[in-house]
Amino acid sequence: MKRETIKEIGKYLIDISKITVGIAFLTPFVKENSLSYIALFSALLLSISGFILINKGTTDD
Repeated sequence: MKRETIKEIGKYLIDISKITVGIAFLTPFVKENSLSYIALFSALLLSISGFILINKGTTDD
């Protein structure tokens, strides 16, 4: 894959993690449930993998 493609996939994963965090914090207010730690953990994993891919796409070998 090209470096720019890897970088854009990383940005996409970070965007998905931001949406997941927003939904995880918004859902308890609507349904009056507790905070979903699974959603927050998955958002954390998505953002970490996104940062790794962005770093991989920008490094010069």
